Amino acid sequence: MRQLAPPRQHIGVVGEGVAGFYLEQHEGLRLLVRPFGLTPDMVLYDPQRRRLAMAEVKTTLQRSRQSFPITVAIQLLDLLAKVKFMRTSLYVAYVVHTAIMSPSEFELDVLRLEEV
Repeated sequence: MRQLAPPRQHIGVVGEGVAGFYLEQHEGLRLLVRPFGLTPDMVLYDPQRRRLAMAEVKTTLQRSRQSFPITVAIQLLDLLAKVKFMRTSLYVAYVVHTAIMSPSEFELDVLRLEEV
């Protein structure tokens, strides 16, 4: 019997929603904008430190331990290095891997990149 999977874009939307909830509730960030089709997936604001934060989210339908998207972290660091002259503060960026285990079970791996 063939098992059907939801379309990729639907999987990504769910993963971004779960990641956004985590970043707001557990990291204390506020979502400013969700640029469609661009990197990063989310631009957030850190009111405690008065700075912007960026987040890139990858979503899968499998456990995340073996498949953390480290290349995404490298690409995000490369982007931040290229725009360093335009930033007025130190950056903080997140790479979030969301694994959807079932409709009610999610597994998150979060990598926080912070310039010091």
